[in-house]
Amino acid sequence: MISQFNFSQTDNTQFTVSPNRLDEARQAIQTLGFELMEIWHEDNVHSYEIWTHATSAQSIRLNISELDPSETSENDASRQEVVDELIDLWHMLSSIRDHLKPSDDYEFDTGGFNSTSHILGKVLAKC
Repeated sequence: MISQFNFSQTDNTQFTVSPNRLDEARQAIQTLGFELMEIWHEDNVHSYEIWTHATSAQSIRLNISELDPSETSENDASRQEVVDELIDLWHMLSSIRDHLKPSDDYEFDTGGFNSTSHILGKVLAKC
């Protein structure tokens, strides 16, 4: 037996819109013959609306997003910008380390710490 799924019969139609374009989306949906059935608020934020068509009983979920990706698109950092930031962080951490160097009053407890080069040296010495 072969079964066929008809996608036109699904009622999971969802659209995401920003709050400043909500009125335009509402007008477009109303011109298609849909009526507003539910408005959902979560934590005093308008989160989504459910619209249904009077004759065909199709429903649309209109998700209201606070951030519209097309309006707040920022370019990703380039590789050189990331490298420059890492170098700056390295310099800052080095200056912090220099302030924390052992002195007569303060001694670092490094007895339990083995660096990878120290461990590698031990392994190579055993060979």
